[in-house]
Amino acid sequence: SQSYPLEFTNAFIGKKPDEKFQIDVDFSEDKSTPLSGVKGLVSIQITSVKKRKVPAIDDELAKDLGFENLNNLKEKVREHLIKARTESSEAIKINQIANNLIRNHDFELPESLVNEELNLLIDMEKSKANTKSEDELRKDFYNQAVENVKLFVLIESIGKKEGVQVSKEEMEQSLIKMSQRFNIEPEELLRYFMEKDGSLTKIHYSAFRDKVFKILLDKAEKEIITK
Repeated sequence: SQSYPLEFTNAFIGKKPDEKFQIDVDFSEDKSTPLSGVKGLVSIQITSVKKRKVPAIDDELAKDLGFENLNNLKEKVREHLIKARTESSEAIKINQIANNLIRNHDFELPESLVNEELNLLIDMEKSKANTKSEDELRKDFYNQAVENVKLFVLIESIGKKEGVQVSKEEMEQSLIKMSQRFNIEPEELLRYFMEKDGSLTKIHYSAFRDKVFKILLDKAEKEIITK
């Protein structure tokens, strides 16, 4: 098992059913295994040995997975990997653009907006069963809240200048992306926003922000090409 040290799992290699052996272990400080706190000589008996059966990678496997054939499966996997690499590269560039916007603009922010964003971040963190106190969470996320609000103001300004509009379909896609980021169901996230402020402002802004970043990203790439 990956949760045990390699020297521990290696001791099981070559052992047969009903075979008994002893191994010296030290899990006194390891909190990640069922043997947490155990230290000393441990007696072990092998009850059974199982072999993982790996299916053949062929057309039959591809059809079982819902594809026409193996070539179709390989093509879809290739497309997925290319898309994942592209999205990862774009995410890095967008993060750089966001950091530049925050760093290069300094202005006073409404404290009410900062507190609203801070409360949202804290609520999201609490949903992950975070055991920190309210004061600790406020200290942890205050700077993030300030940066989020500053970016919000800048994105709103740029979006209005560029005439950005958001459709219902784009809001639905934004809701799905946000729910994946917070690891909760879209319906649960939608219910949270409606109960919190009675509107879909956060979802709309997420879609609006994505479109603004797409414009900024395209402009940045064009500048690189023309240089």
